[in-house]
Amino acid sequence: MPLALAAGFAFNLAATEPNPARSSGESIEWCDIWNSHAGETNLPRVLLIGASITRDYYPEVEKHLAGKAFVARLSTSRFIADPVLLKEIELVLDQAQFDVIHFNNGMHGWQHSKAEHQKALPKLVKIIRAHAPKAKLI
Repeated sequence: MPLALAAGFAFNLAATEPNPARSSGESIEWCDIWNSHAGETNLPRVLLIGASITRDYYPEVEKHLAGKAFVARLSTSRFIADPVLLKEIELVLDQAQFDVIHFNNGMHGWQHSKAEHQKALPKLVKIIRAHAPKAKLI
């Protein structure tokens, strides 16, 4: 299943299921997945997970790691406790094997408490570990 089609399916599936854990306060939800050199396996792979800030520093990371690693990104507006974020992460991690995963998801979800963030983080890490058990996490 092509990545874009699968992402659309995950979005539609989550949109039809009522879930009180979904983040609120965003008037537009978005997801941007970019996986350059997707078919190449001769270098390690790095995945950046985050919001628009991650999308903005992605080109510099890719340029800095050129010839050393292939860099992909998952930029999203989802709060770390949002089940849709976990589906987005699963989708990307099931498409390629990543050696390093850097996640920076804190900007969205500002309306949630510190306790909600602390409760959600272990589940996020568990999902990443389940789909990328050998990856180094940053």
